[in-house]
Amino acid sequence: MRRRLALLVAGTTSVVLLAFLVPLAVLVTKAAASDAVNATTSRTQGLVSSVASGASHSEIAGQIRELKRAGYVVHIGRTTKGAPIESTVMR
Repeated sequence: MRRRLALLVAGTTSVVLLAFLVPLAVLVTKAAASDAVNATTSRTQGLVSSVASGASHSEIAGQIRELKRAGYVVHIGRTTKGAPIESTVMR
């Protein structure tokens, strides 16, 4: 009887822990992804503003070097004259 009760307690405890830890793991994963996107967005706003305002190539290159030193990768797509430039920044 004691063994059955101990197994019941262990099983119930395991189910309760799983019911708590699985949603917690999902929440932590989503929070980490959201923080990474927010950090990248805030770090690249200066570059976006410079490109939009028509800054010189040397100024933009300096900002890209600064982002690369911080661990970001900047991909600038090719474009035809007058078309918008497609770019991607990843960390």
